[in-house]
Amino acid sequence: MDFEFKKEIIDFGKDLPNAKVYWRNDWQLLYFDLAGHFFALMNQKYLTFKNLPSTNIELREVYPFIIPGFHVNKKHWNSIILDEAQGKISLIELQGLLKGSYKCVYNQLPKKTKLQFLSSLKKNPNE
Repeated sequence: MDFEFKKEIIDFGKDLPNAKVYWRNDWQLLYFDLAGHFFALMNQKYLTFKNLPSTNIELREVYPFIIPGFHVNKKHWNSIILDEAQGKISLIELQGLLKGSYKCVYNQLPKKTKLQFLSSLKKNPNE
């Protein structure tokens, strides 16, 4: 997958509320972070994201380049083989999968963390 396409994925991840994307040397990959929990991982070969188990099975049946999550719980995570996906999945579809993963992780955060996020939005409405 070309650099610009990967950059678009990274930028989209960074633009999600309270999300950070950074390089983790210990894992040798990009870590898409929400309150200390990853909602996606990306290296040269894979983009790994979370979804509902039933949706993960459907995605694997529809897209041959979506496989059970690489080095994560295969019930809850899928990985996209980036080189095989190029030209076969749109940026909008990838962004939708990333946003869905973000929502899965957000929904599992403690109520206190969610309230902190909401209060920071109210204090900084332009951010």
